[in-house]
Amino acid sequence: RAAIVTAPSFAANHRAQITLTASVTVGVVLRMQSASDASGYLIYLPNSTKIAVYRITDTGTIALTQLGVDITITAVTAGDTIGGEITGTTITILRNGVSQGTRTDATYATGQPGVYIGASAATVESYAATDI
Repeated sequence: RAAIVTAPSFAANHRAQITLTASVTVGVVLRMQSASDASGYLIYLPNSTKIAVYRITDTGTIALTQLGVDITITAVTAGDTIGGEITGTTITILRNGVSQGTRTDATYATGQPGVYIGASAATVESYAATDI
C-alpha cells in the first residue's frame, strides 16, 4: 500500500521520512511515477533491525528488485525516523537523519515522494518530504 504526494510537485532530487509509532512494515517511496504507476524506489523497514532498499517496477503487477543487501541497524523505537534522499542516481538511506548507507540506480530520473504501509495494522506518527 503506497501513497504518492501529488501536490505540490517535487524536484527530481528529494527527501522523505516517516516518524515511527510502529516498528515494522513501513517505509518511504522516492521518485514514485504516478498515482496509477507505483514504480520508484522503496526504503522499507521489514523488521525492527533491518532496512531494505528496492526498485519497484509496476507493469500492472508489482515487481521488487532489491538494491544491495539489507542494512542491519540497532532496533528502532517509537519516535525514530526512517527515510531517504535521492540525488541523481544515488539513494541515501537515513535513520534519525544519519546516513546508514547508499545505493545507486538510474532507472527513474524523476517522480514524487510517497509513503508505504506494508500491513493493515502499521501506523506512522508523521510523514515529511522536501526538495533537496
